[in-house]
Amino acid sequence: MWAHSPAWETYSDEGEPWLGFESIRQLRDLPEDIFFVALPGHTLGHCGMVVNTSNGLLLDAGDAFFDPREVNGPKRQLGLPVRLFEAIVTTDKLLRVHNQNRLRELAASHPEVTVFAAHDPTWTWGGAQVRAHQ
Repeated sequence: MWAHSPAWETYSDEGEPWLGFESIRQLRDLPEDIFFVALPGHTLGHCGMVVNTSNGLLLDAGDAFFDPREVNGPKRQLGLPVRLFEAIVTTDKLLRVHNQNRLRELAASHPEVTVFAAHDPTWTWGGAQVRAHQ
């Protein structure tokens, strides 16, 4: 994980509102249509990343949820192994659950936004093409 010697960039979690979330824009060396949204709860400072594509907005929610059924469709209770893992790695359960609820509302009310997560085995780019920036 550390072999590539990452150079960390930090940002304040206070930013512009974006569809009910705080967005962190003006990311160093990135265009305006790529930005973070604050999703604390899984870990301190956890963020999702929004990318504007020719097919709409993509929101990679990172580890804000572990199963796509947690935010897509009716609220679903996960199986015991996933619930235990989620409980072990969560830094703030109330914030995590709050953000999952907000992500569920976002997915239901904004069809132009595709919400997915790092652990979603069903996610594919589905032809989404990220806009080229010069």
